[in-house]
Amino acid sequence: MTDLTPVTFAETDLDALNAATGRIAIIVTPDGQMDPAGRRVNKLTKGSVARYLQSERFGKSKSGDVSS
Repeated sequence: MTDLTPVTFAETDLDALNAATGRIAIIVTPDGQMDPAGRRVNKLTKGSVARYLQSERFGKSKSGDVSS
């Protein structure tokens, strides 16, 4: 049997996102709506998330797809 990867959940500290290192995952709705964390990441990245959500690549993605 395969070992399961442990998963933990924690409340998002929006003020700490600007000092985060590594990768940050955000989830958007199929129609491109962002939650508060997604909007903060978008602001910190000078609108790059919103530009991606308007792109043809996002339009062609399916539910559950991951982009980096």
